[in-house]
Amino acid sequence: MRSRGFNLGCITYLHLAARDLYFLRLLLNHIKGLTWFVDLRKVDEIVYPTFQLACKAYGLLGNDKEWSKAFCEVIATTTSSQLRRLFVSVILFCEVVDPVVLFN
Repeated sequence: MRSRGFNLGCITYLHLAARDLYFLRLLLNHIKGLTWFVDLRKVDEIVYPTFQLACKAYGLLGNDKEWSKAFCEVIATTTSSQLRRLFVSVILFCEVVDPVVLFN
């Protein structure tokens, strides 16, 4: 116990590129009172195989509609190499939930 209540401490920043660790951190920050990793992946009595799917089930992840819309807007005015560079930049520096779906 701390003077201002119970506190586990600081959870460090993780980029989405860390995948499983990022989704685990997201669950730890939003779901309280769980003691096992399996409990973190359980939503409505369904145990999901990955932390990412559990985050989707909890509604913690956004969708990539804004990125899809951005690509639809620039596709008519850019060259293929510019489009590839933009895609790589978005994947590296932005929080894209599902890069494969965005690519397709």
